[in-house]
Amino acid sequence: MNHVFNTTCAPEPERCFIAASPAMLPFVLDKNEAALAGARVARGLRSAVDAVIDACEETYRATQSFDGDRELVDIFLSELEQANIVSSYEARLGSGSPKLSIFNTIGAHASILRRDELRSYIMEVGCSGYTQLHPIVVAYKRFQGSEEEKYQTLLARLREDRPGSRQELIAFSKSAKIKPTLPGTGGDLDGRRQPPDEGFDLVVATPSHSELRRLRDFSTDSLRCLHIHQETARNAVAVVRTRLVDLPIVENKLLPGCGFDFISNVILTRMPSRLDVTTAEVIVVAKRSPGNDVTEFDWLHGDIDLHELASRIAPDAKNKLYLFAPEETDGFFCIVGDANWEPAQ
Repeated sequence: MNHVFNTTCAPEPERCFIAASPAMLPFVLDKNEAALAGARVARGLRSAVDAVIDACEETYRATQSFDGDRELVDIFLSELEQANIVSSYEARLGSGSPKLSIFNTIGAHASILRRDELRSYIMEVGCSGYTQLHPIVVAYKRFQGSEEEKYQTLLARLREDRPGSRQELIAFSKSAKIKPTLPGTGGDLDGRRQPPDEGFDLVVATPSHSELRRLRDFSTDSLRCLHIHQETARNAVAVVRTRLVDLPIVENKLLPGCGFDFISNVILTRMPSRLDVTTAEVIVVAKRSPGNDVTEFDWLHGDIDLHELASRIAPDAKNKLYLFAPEETDGFFCIVGDANWEPAQ
């Protein structure tokens, strides 16, 4: 069989090869084409990072608009589940989903991540996913000063330490220095404030019944409120207000996460008004080292002042941590509201 060759492409054999064999592309591009190809790749990679930031910002705006409506949160997460972005397990957790919390944290700081200098660094070291962007935001939140001062500190530290991998960035975020809050001034642990060198010697917690039910679905160390044991002093005391029915969750999940192996006392706060005390309010006391147990306690009348009670149980405590705090409280390092459900670092 005679073969007829088309010779019209002869003056530009490279272009014929490009059309016929894309695999030969790196060997046949001229300088201009190489530059254009590189520019396209750069735009693609940069757009991937921008897409993650955009998606997280959309997540943040959406969840803010839901205003705690569980049905809307579930509908939102079901879409992420169908796209295999979150597991069915996390989708069932609703607003307590650790991954959702990560997306929200990134989204709330999207404008910081989009600034030119930080974007250049992100591209330079190859950060492309939310697991790498999140530690950068955590580190930013930990630095002291105004937003601009924190941003400039973040840039300087990133350029000095050069973290790039997820593990390196997590270590970087943990090492970020922040302004300490002195006892008596209140303050929260937003951005994972460094605990006192000697650790917290009093841990107070006031989780609601629904919050304790949510804790059952998480493993120890997976959440911020379950990752306190490394920050607790050897002589620490824990005081937890809860209901008798929730005692197993406090004993088996919350207290171990705070570094306590066993319960020292369970105290009914009021004289029972009926035979069934299942839902009765109790104070749980746990101690990391031997000490005097609570042997005397007067029935309470009216609202309980947990902080005053904790001070009676641990009168020498100086560094106090308040978990599930409804608001900032003078004299305590506080983890307020949703911050308790952030993923542990």
